[in-house]
Amino acid sequence: MAQEKILVVDDQRDELALLELRLKRCGYMPLLAGSAAKALQLLEKSTVDLILCDYRMPRMDGLAFLAEVKARYPGIPFVMMTGHGGMEKAMATLNEGAFDYLEKQFNMDDLFDTIRRALEYGKTGKQLRC
Repeated sequence: MAQEKILVVDDQRDELALLELRLKRCGYMPLLAGSAAKALQLLEKSTVDLILCDYRMPRMDGLAFLAEVKARYPGIPFVMMTGHGGMEKAMATLNEGAFDYLEKQFNMDDLFDTIRRALEYGKTGKQLRC
C-alpha cells in the first residue's frame, strides 16, 4: 500500500521539523510548507491525502487557506492546529469545513488518532464520489 501523503503547513520551522519526524516514524509521507502560498503551490503539483495546518500564519492565515482548499480541492480532509485556541476559532474552522481542530501542545496519540480518523473519512468520501 502506498504511503499516505500529509501536507503540513506551519510558519514555525521547529513545528514543521517535529511533525515531519513524527509522521515519518509512523509511516506517513509528509510534505512541508512554511506558508499557505507555498502549500497552494504544492497542491498544484502533488495529490495529498490530508492537510495539517496552523491557524495563525502571516499573509494568509489558516482559515483563509482552508477556504481556498475547500474551493479548489474539496475532498481533502483538513485538520487545523493552533497554539492560540478558543471556542470561537474552533467553531469557525469547523463551520468552514475542517475535519477537526486541535490546540497545539496536543498529545501525539490524540494527533495520530485524529489523523487516522481524517484519512479514513477521506477514503470513505472518495469511495462515495466514484
